[in-house]
Amino acid sequence: MKDFVKIFVVLCVCVGAFMYGRNYGQTSFKESEEYKSFIQAQEEAKFAKAELENLKAKFQNIADGAESKKQEELLGQILQVFLVDLGLKVSNPDTFTKPQAQTPTTGSAIPKADVAKPRVENTVVAVKKPEKVFNHNRLKSYEWILQNSRDPSEVKKNLGNVEIKDLNLFLKDAQPAKPVQLESIFGSYRGRIMDLNNSEYGTLSIDLNGDITSRQQAVKGSIKLYKNGQESMSKSFSTNRSFGYIGEGSTGFIIDNGNRFFQIYKIPETQQLTGYFYERLVNGTTKTIGSFSLNRVDQF
Repeated sequence: MKDFVKIFVVLCVCVGAFMYGRNYGQTSFKESEEYKSFIQAQEEAKFAKAELENLKAKFQNIADGAESKKQEELLGQILQVFLVDLGLKVSNPDTFTKPQAQTPTTGSAIPKADVAKPRVENTVVAVKKPEKVFNHNRLKSYEWILQNSRDPSEVKKNLGNVEIKDLNLFLKDAQPAKPVQLESIFGSYRGRIMDLNNSEYGTLSIDLNGDITSRQQAVKGSIKLYKNGQESMSKSFSTNRSFGYIGEGSTGFIIDNGNRFFQIYKIPETQQLTGYFYERLVNGTTKTIGSFSLNRVDQF
């Protein structure tokens, strides 16, 4: 009986050591830089493939409708893909879409004496410039990568891809965010805003809470900005109406305070709020002031 107990104890120790060693190896591998780099490369490859398929679909649609459209209209659609989706710059879009007159070759030139000069009328063809639209699909792909970041260093690396260069264009077709949509970012957060030179701009405090279980859904809280130890901005709110904005298919939110805007994302793995801080200038355009990553301070 004693021998049986000894054998049983030895077997239990061996099994426990095996399970511990296997779990330790798996955990160590997943936390390694090689594994993180592999996952990051895999995500970026998926995004690049999706972008390519999107471009192919747009060019195919242009080609399918070529028979029923004028040359100027086709060139305008192609120009729009170049400008919006590929981010190319054309110094003179009118020249790109204007048909070029063909010069006859020397061998086919007709003597002037044999041809009566036709009446020439100057006809101006108005080419409508393609309306500039925000590329929501591109932003959504980068948002997915950002929100799947596993640590603060990845958050900082992936945040640069979601900066909105033209906030007015984004807000043009954004929809008001309802209180229930903001539930994922409820909490109290504190952290620094870093300017474009990676210097400290100020300290940001965001508190968001609400009641979304009753019929009268409500959100309340405050957003405060401190510079040089002094409060330079304070916004308190309590409303059962829409609060802030959300873009088409976006997982982030735009919260405004007059001419100041905060683009906010929640990172599930780190429980941080991260995003960008913008200001509207006197001429109506918007300017990026800096970025932030705020830590949650109401959970321990």
